Amino acid sequence: MNITLHLKRVAQEYPDTAALISGRVHRERQLTFRQLETMVSLIAHTLASAGLHKNSRLLLLVRPSLELYAILLAALSRGITCILPDAGGGAKSLAAICQRLHPNAVATEGVAWPLFLLLRALARIPLRFSPGGALVGSIPLHTHRSNGLRQLPIFDLPDNHPALITPTSGTTGVPKIAVRSHGFLEAQRRALQSCLDLQAGEIDLVSLPVFALANLAAGVTSLIADTNFSRLGKTTAHRIFAQMQRHHPNRMACSPAFIQRLLDGLESSEQRRRFSNTQPFTPRRIYIGGAPVFPTLLRRLQTRFPEASVNIVYGSTEAEPVACLPVEEYSAPDREAATRGAGLLVGKPVAGIEVRVIKDRWGHSVNDLTDAELSRLARPAGQAGEIVVSGPHVLGGYLDGVGDDENKFCADDRRWHRTGDAGRLDEQGRLWILGRCSRRFDDDPNPVYNLQIEAAAMNFDWVHQAGAITINHKRYLAISTKRRPESAEFRVFRLALVWAKLFAIVTLPSLPVDRRHNAKIDHISLERTLRRVMARHKQTNVTVLNNTKVKVV
Repeated sequence: MNITLHLKRVAQEYPDTAALISGRVHRERQLTFRQLETMVSLIAHTLASAGLHKNSRLLLLVRPSLELYAILLAALSRGITCILPDAGGGAKSLAAICQRLHPNAVATEGVAWPLFLLLRALARIPLRFSPGGALVGSIPLHTHRSNGLRQLPIFDLPDNHPALITPTSGTTGVPKIAVRSHGFLEAQRRALQSCLDLQAGEIDLVSLPVFALANLAAGVTSLIADTNFSRLGKTTAHRIFAQMQRHHPNRMACSPAFIQRLLDGLESSEQRRRFSNTQPFTPRRIYIGGAPVFPTLLRRLQTRFPEASVNIVYGSTEAEPVACLPVEEYSAPDREAATRGAGLLVGKPVAGIEVRVIKDRWGHSVNDLTDAELSRLARPAGQAGEIVVSGPHVLGGYLDGVGDDENKFCADDRRWHRTGDAGRLDEQGRLWILGRCSRRFDDDPNPVYNLQIEAAAMNFDWVHQAGAITINHKRYLAISTKRRPESAEFRVFRLALVWAKLFAIVTLPSLPVDRRHNAKIDHISLERTLRRVMARHKQTNVTVLNNTKVKVV
């Protein structure tokens, strides 16, 4: 078993098809599948000559590019385990990864070189590689000529041989280290192939780098978005438009923050003038995931790309994908239900995964059960609880077992993952997400979760962001707006959310978001902000405080 065997197969079937396209328009580079296979072979020789073997660990500090995927595939073909740090994790997170995982080598670009002066743990890594020009003390990854160079064999590895090591976001507790084996990646590839309907010869605009691996295995061209992947919410729209105009991708896999920036750009007068005389681009399929996808965003997408098939993909680091929803199945009654607190619809579970909603016991370990005992914990259709999943592409455990007690349990020797999300299954077997289990508001006989309130607020077109928290056992909703609502609009908004029993609705210029996706509300930071605001606001009427409008219901 070796996940890179798919590249060998695809390079034989589609040798002259572009595999990867990267860089700014007019300065971009691309590799066909045949060229990528050759480049992978050259890099594999370099890694082997430097002494790396199938039990080595290679830290990758390379931005999404042709080089990143070539190095990744070369290492995996030799059984080397690759460590992929979180793009938005920062220096502190990187130092912790080095201290815990002890990589044998690091591949780095010049832009990351100053980190070696700042982080002692990084400087202690014995081997350094550079994908471009040689950096001081590093081994260039293009040291071998292809002429007469025999191709190294792809190692046949056990299914459980580690392939990728990545940190989780830590939203369900202490950040954990996920280890994906070659067998796991193969199961995930099959799930993504089915869920995303990957077809050889298509061009996919990629802003979620993990999906590019599935593309490479399916013969799909990956057009790597010209953006900073650690700051997708700051994407420069006109650069992406230029890529789309040049290559006409017929599919997109992206985060809500990324697509929001594109839509904002398309709707601006400047961008309309810039692209009014060019051939229009219309992706046939759009997949959105990585953060909550609200109905207002879906409506904008359908207006801008009326002929595209738009799909919501729900999953996590440990289980990707879990569910998928074609937007045409998101009916008007479903959207109205969200305003009444139903949460966010994410669709039916994908093939190969089992989803159950059990009694919410988040914060407490779940001991090993029999399947009959698990069935007794399951909530009937329509009732809220904790979402747990099981299947071949669901991670069975974390590195060294750290985090397993919190997130894993067995039922009749079958491993289950606790997602940390609350939800419910409706009568049609569709999954609705209600929010984080850790964000359950128990200040009332009828508890609710944060996303129930946030989804209801986000159903109003003038609301840009929404975050629900509790302070001193009182429910607060913070929102940022696209425009100032009329008084009548705000009254309708308040009446629609009467069921949420809010103590106050606070409008802020913007709400803090997570560093990883730039789309999920950072509730801990939001709580700190609101505590400061409310500590200085003692009145119950509408007022303005440091340009922050505070409205108390």
